[in-house]
Amino acid sequence: MLTIQTWGGWGDVLREISLLPCGGTGAAGLLPPFKVRHLPGELAKVHADAGVPPPEAVRDLLSRSPRLRWDGIGPLPRWQKAVTRGLRACIEPFHPGLFDPQFQWLPQDEIPRAERPTVVVQTHLAGLPTKRWAVDNWRTVLGALRELLPEASIHVLDPAGEPLAGAGIFVENRLTFPQAIRLVENCNLLISVDSWSKYVAAWRKIPQLILASDQRAEYPALTPEALWKYSFRGLHNRPDIQIYGLSRDAKGAVRYEKGTMETFTPEEVLRTIRQAVPPIFRTHGN
Repeated sequence: MLTIQTWGGWGDVLREISLLPCGGTGAAGLLPPFKVRHLPGELAKVHADAGVPPPEAVRDLLSRSPRLRWDGIGPLPRWQKAVTRGLRACIEPFHPGLFDPQFQWLPQDEIPRAERPTVVVQTHLAGLPTKRWAVDNWRTVLGALRELLPEASIHVLDPAGEPLAGAGIFVENRLTFPQAIRLVENCNLLISVDSWSKYVAAWRKIPQLILASDQRAEYPALTPEALWKYSFRGLHNRPDIQIYGLSRDAKGAVRYEKGTMETFTPEEVLRTIRQAVPPIFRTHGN
């Protein structure tokens, strides 16, 4: 049984389990289940302001997959990591994207089903300073989004999102993590500040706009090349994904187009949002 090493924040966990066919459909069903060994935040050297789940929460999420087995806490031996990397290298030429883990949700994971097309905006009012954007900037964007998509149900996904509530904006700040995943996987458009939600939307091919800020103040090693190679692995060249703040030219050079979120303007973000709006919302001449 192969073992996957996960670590750090929710985004790292979801990406690593998505790079191998853990969903169990088609040819993937011929593979045995995967074990998952988790490296907690303090061991993975995650920034103190980053949102890092406790190991029990990771174990709880994995229990919803019939093809993932919890293997405890700690680093994997190098040879086990090499075996997993080798399998990925064999699979990626044939399946360069991410695999949907196809979690089997429990009754307590249910959330109300929206009757209208849904936009989820993950704002990061708390967490890494380089991902934070002023509340007034978000209010401007959400107000314009409300006018642009009057038929949409707009949900802010943020434990600290209460200041953005009102005027038809629903703040989701009390969801469990499985419920948060369900909210994203059932939406029609995702707007996020480079977070775990981008992997969930990618599983379901949900149109999304990712705001990619320069995070080197917290993670000096997170160069634009590293962000593209690791954080955006499995998300390259996808027509359903718009990335603002990070670009790759025809020669393969990657660069940050902006700095931290403080350097982004509402006007720039709104212009990019208009390009990301999927056809399901274009029923009122927008």
